[in-house]
Amino acid sequence: MLPVAAVKELVEERAAEMEKASGSPLRRAEKQLLKEQVYEELLPTSLKRTGHFLMAIDIRRKWIFIDAASRKKAEEALELLRLTLVSLKVPPMATRDRPTSDAASG
Repeated sequence: MLPVAAVKELVEERAAEMEKASGSPLRRAEKQLLKEQVYEELLPTSLKRTGHFLMAIDIRRKWIFIDAASRKKAEEALELLRLTLVSLKVPPMATRDRPTSDAASG
Protein backbone atom coordinates (compact mmCIF):
# COMPACT_ATOMS: atom_id res chain seq x y z
CA MET A 1 0.00 0.00 0.00
CA LEU A 2 1.38 3.33 -1.04
CA PRO A 3 -0.51 6.43 0.01
CA VAL A 4 -1.20 8.49 -3.12
CA ALA A 5 -0.67 11.73 -1.19
CA ALA A 6 2.81 10.64 -0.09
CA VAL A 7 3.82 9.75 -3.65
CA LYS A 8 2.44 13.03 -4.97
CA GLU A 9 4.30 15.01 -2.30
CA LEU A 10 7.60 13.31 -3.08
CA VAL A 11 7.11 13.81 -6.83
CA GLU A 12 6.38 17.51 -6.29
CA GLU A 13 9.50 17.91 -4.10
CA ARG A 14 11.73 16.24 -6.66
CA ALA A 15 10.13 18.15 -9.54
CA ALA A 16 10.76 21.45 -7.71
CA GLU A 17 14.41 20.49 -7.18
CA MET A 18 14.83 19.57 -10.85
CA GLU A 19 13.11 22.76 -12.01
CA LYS A 20 15.34 24.85 -9.75
CA ALA A 21 18.47 23.12 -11.06
CA SER A 22 17.50 23.45 -14.72
CA GLY A 23 15.80 26.83 -14.46
CA SER A 24 12.76 25.71 -16.44
CA PRO A 25 9.53 23.88 -15.59
CA LEU A 26 9.28 20.15 -16.22
CA ARG A 27 7.15 18.89 -19.07
CA ARG A 28 4.22 16.60 -18.39
CA ALA A 29 6.10 13.55 -19.70
CA GLU A 30 9.03 14.30 -17.40
CA LYS A 31 6.72 14.53 -14.38
CA GLN A 32 5.10 11.22 -15.34
CA LEU A 33 8.52 9.58 -15.61
CA LEU A 34 9.46 11.03 -12.23
CA LYS A 35 6.25 9.63 -10.73
CA GLU A 36 7.03 6.16 -12.11
CA GLN A 37 10.54 6.35 -10.63
CA VAL A 38 9.14 7.27 -7.22
CA TYR A 39 6.75 4.30 -7.34
CA GLU A 40 9.62 1.98 -8.32
CA GLU A 41 11.67 3.23 -5.37
CA LEU A 42 8.89 3.04 -2.79
CA LEU A 43 7.11 -0.20 -3.73
CA PRO A 44 9.72 -2.58 -2.29
CA THR A 45 9.41 -0.91 1.11
CA SER A 46 5.63 -0.39 1.06
CA LEU A 47 3.29 -2.05 3.52
CA LYS A 48 1.56 -5.19 2.42
CA ARG A 49 -2.11 -5.64 3.23
CA THR A 50 -2.67 -8.99 4.90
CA GLY A 51 -5.71 -10.73 6.22
CA HIS A 52 -6.58 -13.84 8.13
CA PHE A 53 -9.37 -16.32 8.63
CA LEU A 54 -9.90 -19.44 10.65
CA MET A 55 -10.77 -22.70 8.97
CA ALA A 56 -11.71 -26.09 10.37
CA ILE A 57 -12.37 -29.23 8.38
CA ASP A 58 -14.63 -31.97 9.73
CA ILE A 59 -13.67 -34.97 7.62
CA ARG A 60 -16.26 -37.27 9.19
CA ARG A 61 -19.23 -35.01 8.33
CA LYS A 62 -17.54 -33.58 5.22
CA TRP A 63 -17.97 -29.99 6.45
CA ILE A 64 -15.65 -27.02 6.16
CA PHE A 65 -16.07 -24.20 8.65
CA ILE A 66 -14.64 -20.79 7.80
CA ASP A 67 -14.63 -17.83 10.14
CA ALA A 68 -14.04 -14.83 7.88
CA ALA A 69 -15.11 -11.18 7.79
CA SER A 70 -17.41 -11.67 4.79
CA ARG A 71 -18.76 -14.25 2.39
CA LYS A 72 -16.29 -12.98 -0.21
CA LYS A 73 -13.36 -13.62 2.16
CA ALA A 74 -14.71 -17.10 2.89
CA GLU A 75 -14.84 -17.79 -0.86
CA GLU A 76 -11.22 -16.61 -1.14
CA ALA A 77 -10.30 -19.07 1.63
CA LEU A 78 -12.03 -21.89 -0.24
CA GLU A 79 -10.23 -20.90 -3.42
CA LEU A 80 -6.89 -21.21 -1.60
CA LEU A 81 -7.94 -24.63 -0.37
CA ARG A 82 -8.96 -25.64 -3.91
CA LEU A 83 -5.57 -24.58 -5.23
CA THR A 84 -3.92 -26.69 -2.55
CA LEU A 85 -6.08 -29.78 -3.03
CA VAL A 86 -6.44 -29.43 -6.84
CA SER A 87 -10.06 -30.66 -6.84
CA LEU A 88 -12.64 -29.58 -4.28
CA LYS A 89 -16.38 -29.26 -4.82
CA VAL A 90 -17.96 -27.22 -2.05
CA PRO A 91 -21.62 -26.24 -2.26
CA PRO A 92 -22.54 -23.36 0.09
CA MET A 93 -24.52 -24.32 3.18
CA ALA A 94 -28.15 -23.23 2.98
CA THR A 95 -29.60 -21.77 6.17
CA ARG A 96 -32.92 -20.19 7.04
CA ASP A 97 -31.43 -17.58 9.37
CA ARG A 98 -28.09 -15.88 9.70
CA PRO A 99 -26.04 -17.61 12.42
CA THR A 100 -25.66 -14.44 14.49
CA SER A 101 -29.25 -13.17 14.26
CA ASP A 102 -30.85 -15.30 17.02
CA ALA A 103 -27.70 -15.92 19.07
CA ALA A 104 -27.25 -12.24 19.85
CA SER A 105 -30.83 -11.75 21.05
CA GLY A 106 -31.06 -15.02 23.01
